[in-house]
Formats: sequence, structure tokens, C-alpha cells
Amino acid sequence: MSFAAAAPADHAGNLEKLVFHAIISDGLHTSTHGFFKATLADADGITVTGRVLDDGWDLIPGGAARATYGFALPAGFVPTRLVLIEVASDLPPTAP
Repeated sequence: MSFAAAAPADHAGNLEKLVFHAIISDGLHTSTHGFFKATLADADGITVTGRVLDDGWDLIPGGAARATYGFALPAGFVPTRLVLIEVASDLPPTAP
């Protein structure tokens, strides 16, 4: 996974644009499609939610998928934590 500054043309006002790229893989034996909710938090617990910049991920058995999220950060925001929560998947839920 990596973070990169957005292109200069994508910056507006006093917001800093940041793009998060990830490669996702797992040991499932079935194909699946879904996406995550991506949130950045700073040391004070202030959070900024990212926006999905692609069509979600498609995982095939033994494969990997790419995911991309964009963040608009207020001036002075210094992220210290990234939280990813799966919010959509075409697989049925499993029992706890």
C-alpha cells in the first residue's frame, strides 16, 4: 500500500488531496467483489473519510486486486492511523 499526493490540478482551497493505493489478496477459494470504507485519523482522534476512486475490488482465487481511495485533508491535518473496514462484499456473511 502507498500514499501519494494528488495531481496539482486536483487541489482546491486549503484542502490537501491525498490518494491511497492498496493491493488486496486473501486465501479464499471463491471469487468475490467488494470495497472498504477507508478513514484516516490524527493523534487527536479527528477523522477524515476517504472516497472510493475505482469500482471496488475483484478477487479471484489465488489472485490480488487493487483498490484506490481519495482523501481531502484540512490544513494542518497529520494522519497517524488508517482504518479499513469492509462495507460491501458479494459473499454471504459467516457465522461468528
